[in-house]
Amino acid sequence: MTGNPLGVNHVLGLNETGGPLEPWLVRGAIGKIERHLGRLAGRAAALEFGSGSGSYWLCQRCQSVVSVEHNRQWADRVTELLAGVRLAERHRMVVAALGPEYERAVAQIEPESLDLVLVDGRRRVRCVKSSAGLVRAGGLLVLDNSERHYYGAAHELLAGWPAESFRNSLWQTTVWRRPG
Repeated sequence: MTGNPLGVNHVLGLNETGGPLEPWLVRGAIGKIERHLGRLAGRAAALEFGSGSGSYWLCQRCQSVVSVEHNRQWADRVTELLAGVRLAERHRMVVAALGPEYERAVAQIEPESLDLVLVDGRRRVRCVKSSAGLVRAGGLLVLDNSERHYYGAAHELLAGWPAESFRNSLWQTTVWRRPG
């Protein structure tokens, strides 16, 4: 699919080449995630902290996607847009206020049940901590803007996981694979 079926380029963001909507991650990380999800042939379960163009992209490739969002109006907009392109049945939005309930919003998800966790919202170190145990062996945990010094604790939390970092001229995205 090409172009922007949601009609909101200025809100959700179209990639620089005018191709399909994608997560706002470093391009190399998107490729790594795409290959991982491709091997799962549409059966993947994903969680994302933060929602938007990544929600659309994930719903196209995964059987189920849970998004944790702190902004009710934005969450409603993303949910409405996904329904408009017939992806709502694959998506569940969880709205949680900023604070401890944001990262605890995933407490009902079974341990080691997710193929992908994407951390690109608020309270990122806490979200990494609360979601690392949800990733199944061989699954990916992705942290965007991972070059920021205040996300160093996230790198420490995942020190035993093989990692690959991808950079562009502005920022870095790190992808960890859960061992096992």
